[in-house]
Amino acid sequence: MSLMAFAGMAFAPPVPVLPSPRQNVPAYPSPTIVPSLPTRRLNDSGLPPISVDDPFDEADPGRTAANMLTLERIQAMLDNEESVFWTSAWRETDGGEGRFMRQPITLWKGTANRILVRSTEKYRAGKKLIALTFDDGPHTATTQPILLILKQYHVPATFFFVGAMAERHPDLVRATARGGHSIGNHTFHHVTMVALSRADAATEIKACGNVLKAATGVTPHLFRPPGGQYTAQIAGDAAALGYQTILWTGDPGDYLRLAPAVIAKRTLKTVTPGGIVILHSGVPETVRALPTIIESLRKAGYSFVTVDEMLKVRKP
Repeated sequence: MSLMAFAGMAFAPPVPVLPSPRQNVPAYPSPTIVPSLPTRRLNDSGLPPISVDDPFDEADPGRTAANMLTLERIQAMLDNEESVFWTSAWRETDGGEGRFMRQPITLWKGTANRILVRSTEKYRAGKKLIALTFDDGPHTATTQPILLILKQYHVPATFFFVGAMAERHPDLVRATARGGHSIGNHTFHHVTMVALSRADAATEIKACGNVLKAATGVTPHLFRPPGGQYTAQIAGDAAALGYQTILWTGDPGDYLRLAPAVIAKRTLKTVTPGGIVILHSGVPETVRALPTIIESLRKAGYSFVTVDEMLKVRKP
């Protein structure tokens, strides 16, 4: 199916969220990071004009990554976004027509226990399970090699894709789904969610979900905020949109472009039974480190599962 064809697919009207109010709702977890924005390192000095600085153009090595944009550039990008997925999500979540933004978000019974998942360690009961997760992408140069390695080793994983990238590369999204991997929502633009208005943050989640559903035919239900940055409102709105927020227990810092051996060593040091490891699919060094990570964990007695499978594990 061509990109134009799948971009024009019609979406069913959103199912209204009607949570049942209850008293004494537990507070959300505190944000993992409380950023001070804008920061000195985020400035427009020396950057090309916004009109030609496309954060998702992988052919441009000089592009500014979306998570390095100033607040002004982020807002300009959102205000000028023409993707059908973004504009339809905006109508569904905001504006005079959006029901979502007009209703209060109230947690219903059970949501407080499932709204935020860092790991399932307390449920491991001796099971040496590990979930490998890959953020960002899909990337033309690195996503396919990762899929081939996972296939070679018969390892299921979970990919949190960025909507703007998935819209450009729906074939890679479908290849990931065909490989038996779980696919989660990593927002549409991969920008700092805590810096956005509630309407824009909700649209980021909804628009990415629209892209992933159009590409695979499956509605995603796992969500990871870029950088693990979230607020109570973001976590609650994600739950109201049908998502479980997934964080991690192990982070080797591969985004720093470390040597493959260092990435592998750091990953192995962070692993615990029932843990969730965060890696980044756009890092070539991570691709080269992946076979060592898999072989070492297998040798240590670990079994690989998707986040979906991990969440089903409970004490007998």
